[in-house]
Amino acid sequence: MNYNRLLVILILFVFVSCRDENKVDPPIPAPIAGKRIDCIAIDQNGFKWIGTGSGIYMFDDTKWYTDSAFMDVAIKTIAAKSNFIYIATVNGSYTAQVAGNKTSIVETHNQSQPGCPFTPVNAYDIGMGSRKWFGVPAGLALFDGSKYQQNKNISLNLVTISNSNCMTFRATDAFFGTLGKYLYHVKYNPATDAITGASQMLGGAENPIHNYNGELTTDTIFCVAASADSSIWFGSLKGLTRNKGETKVGNGIFEYFLRNERVHCVYEFSDGKIWAGTESGFFVRKDNLWIQYTKNEGLPGNLILCIAEDTDGSAWIGTDKGLSHFKGDKFTNY
Repeated sequence: MNYNRLLVILILFVFVSCRDENKVDPPIPAPIAGKRIDCIAIDQNGFKWIGTGSGIYMFDDTKWYTDSAFMDVAIKTIAAKSNFIYIATVNGSYTAQVAGNKTSIVETHNQSQPGCPFTPVNAYDIGMGSRKWFGVPAGLALFDGSKYQQNKNISLNLVTISNSNCMTFRATDAFFGTLGKYLYHVKYNPATDAITGASQMLGGAENPIHNYNGELTTDTIFCVAASADSSIWFGSLKGLTRNKGETKVGNGIFEYFLRNERVHCVYEFSDGKIWAGTESGFFVRKDNLWIQYTKNEGLPGNLILCIAEDTDGSAWIGTDKGLSHFKGDKFTNY
């Protein structure tokens, strides 16, 4: 036997076996395979709640479950807090209590409820005085536990708001992005338990009358997120912007990134890194540099619609062609 030849073959076999060029695990069969993933929320138990155009799916890291209450319903957003998830759909919004892999709806908000003025709902979450906030095509609404308020009833300054589709909360204020009608800033006074002010904080080039020194290059806001240092990040048709100050007065309070990208989602991980999902993959900001990941690195699709951090610090990425789990620089696609 030619031992030298055998040795060469063995070395080549080990090299090919160990090579991890695309860093992708084999696809795992799942009911969401190939589906457009519109939203992801991870609850306190680490269970993944996945929103699609045909319902909600839950993954507990070993099995997949389908939520029968939302079968064939288009899901817009899901937020997870404590043992509740807050679900926005084309049919209204719902608060569901979570017990393991099961949910029970404890609150419904749609036009079948007395005093509720809206269906569908683009975004739904809880914040500022435990109020329920809703982004709807007609504007912005809230439910304080007894009654609904919408737009000018929240603040006269919000009379023109429409197409509210994303939100983020800090302790005493909130930011709401819209599709074509600016980014809105709403303040809350915990001492009086009242909304104390609201303003069209930022306006862009498409509406010059509201364009304060050109902070926005567009008025179409896809996503908004508050970071640990209280900065506000918002993604738009024309890039990602960071607002480092509370008001529009002064210089140097805005930073601009990914100017040539449509930014559909932005998320700050527990290690402080900013992740941004675009139509050309996702970007991770590390040491002021942006690292890009695309299908070439193993994603199932380049259109990134949502990102969430798991309890172990790994990332779940929703694309237009399925779900991906990114851990240890390796992708597992579902």
